[in-house]
Amino acid sequence: MGGGTSPNYLAAVQRLIGELDLGDSVEILGGVGDAELLAHWAVADVFVCLSEHEGFCVPVLEAMELGVPVVAYGAAAVPETLGARGSYWTTKTRWRWPRPWTGPAVRGRPGTTS
Repeated sequence: MGGGTSPNYLAAVQRLIGELDLGDSVEILGGVGDAELLAHWAVADVFVCLSEHEGFCVPVLEAMELGVPVVAYGAAAVPETLGARGSYWTTKTRWRWPRPWTGPAVRGRPGTTS
């Protein structure tokens, strides 16, 4: 997770990470330079974007260009930007994603393609 946000939102995200036992899988970053950003993209298993305000959503395009699977909230133009190359939720009501992963292949995971 990158960029600045409100303290209340950050606290809510940290609580959710804890509730879902994702502490070892989610990094909360501040702003990073281009080289560091590319290094993070290179090791990412999936890009999750739940923003309601992204419009076209350039980070979704970056992820797709770099081969990182995308899961996003389908706000604004995100569904059109993703096309068939990603998955998106149409609601933010406490979602449940099937386990094991049944969406786009997750890089580096056994049984999936990269």
